[in-house]
Order: sequence, then C-alpha cells, then structure tokens
Amino acid sequence: MKGSRRIFNLLSYSDDEIEAILAAATAACRCLDVDLNTEQGRHILQRATNLAGSGVVDEAKILAMLCARGVKAAERNSA
Repeated sequence: MKGSRRIFNLLSYSDDEIEAILAAATAACRCLDVDLNTEQGRHILQRATNLAGSGVVDEAKILAMLCARGVKAAERNSA
C-alpha cells in the first residue's frame, strides 16, 4: 500500500513536474551515492515529491535542496 500511495502522490502533478521530480531525485541519488531502488532512494524520491508539493517545482532547486540536506545528514552521522 505504501508504494501505491507514493504513485498516487505523483498523479496530482503535471508531466513536466513529474519529470523534474524524478530527474532531481535521480541526480540527488547520484550526488549522495545512493541507489534509487533502496529505502534511502525512495526516501529521497519522497522528499523531492514533498518539496514539489510545497511549491518548489524547479528541478535544479529540488536537487540543490536534496543534496544540501543529504550532506548535512551525512555530516551528522559521521560526527
């Protein structure tokens, strides 16, 4: 059911917005060295969707926000 809910979340976006969300999530996974098909990758995709839902629909802005948050999380985990 959780996976279905994520798909339904994307149904409210235009094709261009979905493309931006997916491209940003994919690029963020590369930036953070995370496989998109893992729990962490799905979390990144969900965060990208949440950002778009809050009005950030530009791919570059979503990517920057995802990578910045990822770097901060990695820094906390290594401390």
